[in-house]
Amino acid sequence: MKAKLIFAALTLMFFSCDLVKDCPECMTPPQAFLFNLLDKDSGENLFVNGTFSPDDFQIINVLNQQPVQYELIEEDELGYIQIHSIGWQTEVVNCHFYHKDEQLFTFYVDAIRKSDDCCSFTRYNAIEVEGKEFELDNSVGVYRVFISPDNQ
Repeated sequence: MKAKLIFAALTLMFFSCDLVKDCPECMTPPQAFLFNLLDKDSGENLFVNGTFSPDDFQIINVLNQQPVQYELIEEDELGYIQIHSIGWQTEVVNCHFYHKDEQLFTFYVDAIRKSDDCCSFTRYNAIEVEGKEFELDNSVGVYRVFISPDNQ
């Protein structure tokens, strides 16, 4: 009987599936959100043309009153705002974009972090831009937000 138990244990050990080999963990990071803030009349980027200063710009998640991490992409005269901190976990954010003390527009995201077939990924229930005219360029994933600098 003891020999049968040892044989059964060894058989299970050698022939059971190797979870790491059978199901390698993979992770798809959440998408980064890119914003091109443009002068509504001229179409120029408001950072590149000097209307906006990076020192006077901030993004606040009003649901927890915390600043949202972003970076200003200035290479090749782009002046894009990139947010890559949203969607790493299940969360709802309601971001207000400010230049100086003036609210420019809001950006709302409802993100769910999921795992399926050993891979984690982010599913978005809602992504909304409100308060300004905008268009999403799906080919490059950039939100073009049109702002009148004189009355923001």
